[in-house]
Amino acid sequence: MINPKLQPVKGKKTFDRIFKTGQRFYHDEASAVICFNRESKEIPLINYAVIVRKKVAKKAVVRNRIKRLMRESLKHIFFESADLKFINSFEYVVIGWNSAPEHPMLIHLKDVLPKVKSLLESAFKAHIRLTEGN
Repeated sequence: MINPKLQPVKGKKTFDRIFKTGQRFYHDEASAVICFNRESKEIPLINYAVIVRKKVAKKAVVRNRIKRLMRESLKHIFFESADLKFINSFEYVVIGWNSAPEHPMLIHLKDVLPKVKSLLESAFKAHIRLTEGN
């Protein structure tokens, strides 16, 4: 099993390029902007970022907890996936969370992980349909 390398996205120019060229996907409480990889690599490199806007959660404690949970969800999804095609298809992943609880302890990994996973799976399926259609 080949484990991907996860690396945080850094730099305003990189973010601008991702938001300009990436495809957008939406779920109930999460959204993603994804740039897909064109070629497969032996050790996949996935650049990721997680975003929780101040408008969503006023308190930094809540925003930071949600971001930690989203990062952990991405690690679970990519390291536990045995599908190399799934792992290799993502180059840049930016996930934003759109709702927050009042208290940081009211949200857990079991709440975040399935939503992030379904968002990435639907993005992957859409990407496969587009590439097979061409």
